[in-house]
Amino acid sequence: MRSHHLKTLPTFFAAIRDGSKGFDVREDDRGFAVGDELVLEEFNHGRPGEPLANSFVHGGAYTGEAEVRRVGYILRGFIGLKPGGVVLGFVDDSHAEVARLQARLNTPEMHDFAAAVALEAAHQRERYGAAHDAGKAPEDWFWLIGYLAGKALAAALVGNAAKAKHHCISTAATLANWHAQMAGDNREMRPGIAEEARS
Repeated sequence: MRSHHLKTLPTFFAAIRDGSKGFDVREDDRGFAVGDELVLEEFNHGRPGEPLANSFVHGGAYTGEAEVRRVGYILRGFIGLKPGGVVLGFVDDSHAEVARLQARLNTPEMHDFAAAVALEAAHQRERYGAAHDAGKAPEDWFWLIGYLAGKALAAALVGNAAKAKHHCISTAATLANWHAQMAGDNREMRPGIAEEARS
């Protein structure tokens, strides 16, 4: 994989930045390959109305803005594409980033207690914050915390320190979510029984 720094006019740069332009058309003079990184640097030629063909030649300046994209597809030698031209299609990395963040969220932290509690609390809200679960009574929180603390105790009694630590963190995270609910900061996690079952 190679990195290519490329001047990019403001109109095209804005469309790339907002995601409406998922490709770039260039001279095929750099040996572009799938997987290459494009560092698209906004370049203002400073001459309104000047033809694009002259815009990079007669002065101008970089704005300091840049967007990085990875080449996922290359079109060469196609009808309508000028000889020596290339269309570089960008890879959409958003799905990979979402998967990476979800994996991080769902991987328990075991060493830094404060960080572990924050991660676990977010994980609990994501996993157990179902809209159909309408139970919010203080006793629901109490029994859930007792249940998790009991799991920590059971794991500790049989010598499973890793599991005991995890359940200790889960207990603290549940307390954090209860606190968030009482403070009105976050009502996403609602343990307990469904509203219709209460009556």
